[in-house]
Amino acid sequence: RYGDFVLYRPQFKSNTYLLWLGPFLLLLLVLYLLVRRLRAANKPVDVDAAAMAEAKQLLEEKETGK
Repeated sequence: RYGDFVLYRPQFKSNTYLLWLGPFLLLLLVLYLLVRRLRAANKPVDVDAAAMAEAKQLLEEKETGK
């Protein structure tokens, strides 16, 4: 009466591959995206000398109250 998509244990056949493999593929996708995001967040940022000098100047101005 009902199709394989309603059954609790559908047979593993060509039209139910997505039912069986979908959750695992989704988990792998989420893990991949998480690892990619964490690697990008931990990547060091290159700062040139001019930007570093400007940052130091701003910090010194803040400390002296100017």
